[in-house]
Amino acid sequence: MKDSLYHLEMFMPKTKTKMDIQIELEAAQKRVAELEEALGSNRVEQHFASVFRASPSQMALTDQTTGKYIEVNESFLGSLGFSREEVLGKTATELNLFVNPQQRQELLLKMRDQNFLKNEHVLVRAKTGEVRHGIFSAEFINTNEQKLLLTVMNDVTEKLEAEQRWQFALDGADEGVWDWDPQTNKVFYSK
Repeated sequence: MKDSLYHLEMFMPKTKTKMDIQIELEAAQKRVAELEEALGSNRVEQHFASVFRASPSQMALTDQTTGKYIEVNESFLGSLGFSREEVLGKTATELNLFVNPQQRQELLLKMRDQNFLKNEHVLVRAKTGEVRHGIFSAEFINTNEQKLLLTVMNDVTEKLEAEQRWQFALDGADEGVWDWDPQTNKVFYSK
């Protein structure tokens, strides 16, 4: 009988002291804060994923260590003519994306020095071999799982071609043009 009473006492709640309750409360508050932080970062990740998918800019995430693409958006695929399966797990070198491989090396060195790239003019090659002009930016991103490189490129090929056609038309017509900025009252005259 004495033994069975002892076993019952083991399972019966003991009277908690104020200190015990305080410790449990602090532990619960800490856990709630951790859960709120996880939910908040999850929301940020969801927003980033939405922007990544919807962006008209060509966006890619690559593993910093291997240089392999782990994700690209539809703009990247559509502009360069690759399928997702052809890109994921490959590097820019394996895909022969950079027209000038030396430029890629220079950009990597610059990236390592300043931890970001902003508005660099690059020449990239589409799957068809067509050369595209891009304005390229990049930044390192650290996630819980791995270190990534986010790259963003805006294709400016058509804009450059239109400017070249305009310049050719001006040069060929042997005429001049002028442009007046009414806000600054400055006038530009062509040669």
